[in-house]
Amino acid sequence: MAEGVGSALDREHRWPKPLRRRALRAVLWSSALWAAGSAVSASFILRYWVQDLGARGTVLAWIMALPALLGLLRMATGYLVALAGSARRLYLLASTLAYTLLGLLATLVLPWWNFDSRWPLACFVFLLTVHQVIEHIAGVGYWSWLGEVVPKRIRGRFFGLRQRVQLLVAVPVGLGMSWALDWWRRTASAASYPISWGYAGAVLAGALLFFGSLVPMWLWVPGRPAALPPAQAARNWWEPFRDRRFRHLLWFAAWFSLANGITQAAQGRLPYVLGVQLVWLSAMRTYLKLGQGALARRIGILCDRWGNRPVMVASQVLVATSVLFYCLALAGDWRWLWGGWTAWIFYVGLNVGLPSLMLKLAPEEQRAGYLGAYWATSGVVFAASSMAGGVLLDLWGAEDSWVLLRLGLEGFGLLFLLGFLLRLATAWWLWRLEEPEALSLTQLLRRLLPQRAAVPVPAALGPELRKEKDHRMET
Repeated sequence: MAEGVGSALDREHRWPKPLRRRALRAVLWSSALWAAGSAVSASFILRYWVQDLGARGTVLAWIMALPALLGLLRMATGYLVALAGSARRLYLLASTLAYTLLGLLATLVLPWWNFDSRWPLACFVFLLTVHQVIEHIAGVGYWSWLGEVVPKRIRGRFFGLRQRVQLLVAVPVGLGMSWALDWWRRTASAASYPISWGYAGAVLAGALLFFGSLVPMWLWVPGRPAALPPAQAARNWWEPFRDRRFRHLLWFAAWFSLANGITQAAQGRLPYVLGVQLVWLSAMRTYLKLGQGALARRIGILCDRWGNRPVMVASQVLVATSVLFYCLALAGDWRWLWGGWTAWIFYVGLNVGLPSLMLKLAPEEQRAGYLGAYWATSGVVFAASSMAGGVLLDLWGAEDSWVLLRLGLEGFGLLFLLGFLLRLATAWWLWRLEEPEALSLTQLLRRLLPQRAAVPVPAALGPELRKEKDHRMET
């Protein structure tokens, strides 16, 4: 749909209901195709590929940290939206470029590469980093666009439904791709074929599905023109940090990213070292997605009814226990990892509640700038903590020391314990947030705890007897 449609809708101050419904359905179709592409070219598949190319703890951390660090460019998203003319146009253009770079990773299987050198690994890191940086910018445009499309009163329910659609699509696609890659790894080794051919095919298929996800958004979802001119948007880049309520959200973002980043390299390295097959990792992801899919719709309803903050606090406390199961797996039994994936099911509360909360706290005319500030802040902290975690993993994480207790916690176990404490403290930062129309702690406890029914007083009793009976009940 052309930009002119969005302009007409903006002049009318509201969208016709049939157009709104068609746009919401198109978002769900796009989300389903995006989920399929993400499952086919999942991050753990890319991590296995880069480790086959020779990457270790520090390089793994660098791959995760550098895009997040360069994500500071998201601070300029408000200006880029104004420059492009709309969040819709910025998302479509940036996504097209990002998915093209992802598809170029498949060229690393061409025969002219010298795989005894470091050049394939260096090119892999470069292409993946630039792809992720541009995708970060596209993501800010995407959520800014959804803020125009999804009415405030149903955001929790719609984001919960969107999460469920993505999970239910990703489950069979991801499981099938992981089984196919495990089969290829065995077949390629026996037939002396390059194992990287399988990885390249998965990445190329993922890029094509990502491109397909842009089609419904382009055809059936309109967009409104940018509310601010480029010059004014550039001058307002500091506004999110001056807004007291949103500044509290930025403090939460920093702590949340610190807690997540410090264990990223260890969590990515441990299954590889323990020899967990891709099909088992995919089975865990399947279990995770089924659990989140079952809860997503209900979580969205609770977010609309109680507020996003109370739901996110409860979810974060449960998620914090995930790394404790990784500690137990250090004895060499990788089946303990299932416990960690069980705890991660409750990330659904954050996945559904956080976008709705950000859109609620961000002013409509500066939505892209506010969202960009959130993800830029979280990205910088995530980058620093991921790099620190990767360096500590190489220093402390001896692969022949799968022992949790000796003279104390060592190696992987120390990182996982630190991650647990940081994740648990994140719930406190969450509770400090100010969310309009959200339940307070007292109101939440009243909803959760059973209430004793009041005993009716017969109307025939006189006033004195009624007072005496009320006094006895209170006593």
